[in-house]
Amino acid sequence: MVYASWDGESRAPHPFFALVPTDYQMFSIFVVDKYPNHSSLNTMTTNKQLQFDYTEYSQIEELNAEEQRVVRASIAAQRTSHSPYSQFRVGAAVLLANGQIVEGSNQENGAYPSGLCAERVAMFAAATQQPQQPIRMLAISASHNGEAVASPVAPCGGCRQVMVEYIAKHGASFPVLMVGASRIVKIDAEALIPFSFTNADNV
Repeated sequence: MVYASWDGESRAPHPFFALVPTDYQMFSIFVVDKYPNHSSLNTMTTNKQLQFDYTEYSQIEELNAEEQRVVRASIAAQRTSHSPYSQFRVGAAVLLANGQIVEGSNQENGAYPSGLCAERVAMFAAATQQPQQPIRMLAISASHNGEAVASPVAPCGGCRQVMVEYIAKHGASFPVLMVGASRIVKIDAEALIPFSFTNADNV
């Protein structure tokens, strides 16, 4: 049983693993053997910090040849975007272990939740065409009203969760290149969603 407390005030017990921010922007975990008795608590607190590394590039020419190829493929993929509602065209390119690049673009729908992000279009297409090939790299780029967006394009939470699924399937993470006109960010996919959901223990 996990019991959470912060700001000096007790909170109700919660049956799930709880991470609660403290005043120091860390996380405190209070673990007890049973529902707490306020007069007697047997607690253990662990404060942890989460850190990750990433690299910024000011222009595409600073990337190596393989990275440039994947980034340019993501930019080219924007041409197939169906985005009449937002005019926000997103392209994604997945590099597989066998060297094949699979492209995807965002597909919007008049019933908004029925659309799909470029990243998932590309990853699902890659997994369908080459189910045994791990992902080696993923690049994402975007434009709005015909102009490349300035800031690097980050994947949504749903796309990050799908990345984790394929990492678990193949047992290896991969770099993600988030492309913007002002800079390009390279980061490991696992760093994008450190507390991901997994059903691996039940499979």
